[in-house]
Formats: sequence, structure tokens, C-alpha cells
Amino acid sequence: KKAPTKPKGKKQYKRSYSKPKYPPIQPFAFDPNAISEADLRKMKLAPHIVKVILNYRNRGGIFRKKDDLKKIYGINDSIYDILEPYVAFPEEIDVYKPRDELATISFLELNSATAKDLEALHGIGPTLSKRIVKYRDLLGGFHKITQFSEVYGIEDSVYQRFHMQLSVSEDVNKINVNTAEKDQLAAHPYISYKLAKIIINYRKQHGPFTEIDELMNIKILKAEEFEKIKPYLSTL
Repeated sequence: KKAPTKPKGKKQYKRSYSKPKYPPIQPFAFDPNAISEADLRKMKLAPHIVKVILNYRNRGGIFRKKDDLKKIYGINDSIYDILEPYVAFPEEIDVYKPRDELATISFLELNSATAKDLEALHGIGPTLSKRIVKYRDLLGGFHKITQFSEVYGIEDSVYQRFHMQLSVSEDVNKINVNTAEKDQLAAHPYISYKLAKIIINYRKQHGPFTEIDELMNIKILKAEEFEKIKPYLSTL
């Protein structure tokens, strides 16, 4: 005889939960007001702690003293004791002012700002401010705020912190596609040497451009690339 079969039913599973395990924290000297997301992760901080630090700064929060780190959800006494010896504020930490005293840098106009003006933005030092001005001049001016984040060295967390304080004028320097030489076109950050050469050859074959949209007849030029360069080109 066959052994009696057990009545069919739902299998019972035991639920178990364990806290996610993270590697040991590997701290190095850092300024909590300026450290990038990538560097926070390099220290092996738990992802939720990194996120809370970035959100705190993006809302305008400033770390004025070391134990301000204890305000961050997830940084308990044990983690703070590990990080505390490595917190290194710059000298200017003593002159941080409340947000209502920062009106002097509100609505900073990017196309007329000097390198010194840009240094007033928290997280922008002398080297980076000069790089911003150089990139702006190569472009012919910023025509929208988001281009600011294209500058090498601008961390997204830094950009998000002050982008609402920025503005741009509508005027940018335009390149005349009917008179520009190959090197002049290729000097623009959005135009490759190959594209510049093709534009010149197309102009020679078909005559002067009557409107900028005719550039879309160039097969290698993608629509998104055209939209980027369009504000910087003219036919006059």
C-alpha cells in the first residue's frame, strides 16, 4: 500500500530579516559642506547616510562645527567618533552667514560674472571659477542655466545647491555659418572638427545657408546635436 499522502496546502516559509551589512568606514580628510557624492561613497558611508547629507545641503543646511554631523539621520555616536577626527573645515567656515545675508549673490548673471564673482558661490574656488569663465567664453555665453553643469569639476551636488541663484542673459555670441572658417567653427565646444569640415563643404556645394535649419540636411548631424549648437549660429 502507498503511504498516505499529506494534504496539499500552502508551503510555510519562515521570514527572516537582517540589517544590510556595509563595509567598514574608510574616512579621509573632508569638508562636509563641499565633499562630493562620489567621495562620500569612497569613504564607504552607507547609501542612506550619503543621501541624507546631500539632501541636507541641498535644502541650504550648513555644517558649522563638527558635531553638526550628528544632525544627520543614520550617523550615530559610533560613526561620528570615526568621522570626527577627519572633518576639516576651510578657514572661511568662521565667516559663514545666515541665508538671509546672502542676498548679494542671489540671481548671479553668469554671462557678465567675473571669476571673482563666481567664487562667492559656495563650493567654487579660484581654479574652478576661472575654468567656468574660460568655458563660457568658448561657448560664446551660456544661453541656459543647465549649461553651467557642463563645466569640468562641477559636481551635481554643488550645482544643485545654488543653481536657483543663477540667471543668464539672452544674448550669446553667434558664429556666421556663411563666413566662418573651419577652425573658427571647430573651436566651439559643441562642434567637432569633422562637423566643421562638413559644414564648410556643404556650403561650397550648395551655396550660402538662408536659414540655420538647413543644417539638418547634413546627415551626420543628429537632432539633439543641432538643438545644442543652434543658439550659437547665424546666417548673417
